[in-house]
Amino acid sequence: MDLTAPALFGGRLARGPRGTDAGRGSVARRRIDNALIVLAAAGFGLWIAMWVVILVNPGFFGRFYGQDMAVCLEAARRWLGGGGFYHGYQLSGPYAHPFGDVLYPPPTLILFAAFTIIPAPLWWAIPAALVMFAIGRLRPTPWALAAIVGCLWWPDTSYVIVWGNPALWVAAALALGTTRPFFAPFAMLKITLAPAALINVRRREWWAGFLVLVAVSLAFLPMWPEYVTAITNLRVSAPLAYSLSQVPLVAIPWLAWLGRRRG
Repeated sequence: MDLTAPALFGGRLARGPRGTDAGRGSVARRRIDNALIVLAAAGFGLWIAMWVVILVNPGFFGRFYGQDMAVCLEAARRWLGGGGFYHGYQLSGPYAHPFGDVLYPPPTLILFAAFTIIPAPLWWAIPAALVMFAIGRLRPTPWALAAIVGCLWWPDTSYVIVWGNPALWVAAALALGTTRPFFAPFAMLKITLAPAALINVRRREWWAGFLVLVAVSLAFLPMWPEYVTAITNLRVSAPLAYSLSQVPLVAIPWLAWLGRRRG
């Protein structure tokens, strides 16, 4: 059995005489890459195992399953029935932020209204499939894979998934935007995570998608003053803290794109 470095690490070291700095550096990089791949595989496997345990024990998160999705769909049904997208108390004066308030801009109604008909499990399945497809398409380098697994293990990532928070659809838009820049601007529909939508912003397709988003937003123009009122009436000590906890989930498509294997 050949136990030399070329055999152990795939036989593709940097060109140059054996034992040169270039050769030793290549071996070290391959060792680090292999370690990161093993770490990412182990971390992802444990993460999947954790979710198997969670899914076979529905009481693990109790009443929190799908609570954010339920709030969004309830607001959409209220609007479709002739009521307001936002609660009356959100528009009448200052209020705290109890569960049950919608704080999303009017165009999100398109997504929420659609899921009053579409089966609820697809609320999770579609974003998951799009993110996994993007990762497979981009083939991230070992450091990016390890970072992605780290984002999965971020505590609030699990809560975002369990709650069915619309941040899942921000991640889905970004996943599409990594290879189809047209879709990236739609991540702006969660205002506090809007900077994430700048992925591939230099591409013309991105700006085409942005113009479509502007046109859709104009279609909801009468509702925008209500949105501004609902946001300005909100009284919380740290209004951005809630969305900041969702950044690791939204960062997954970004990391896959930054660490993509070019060529």
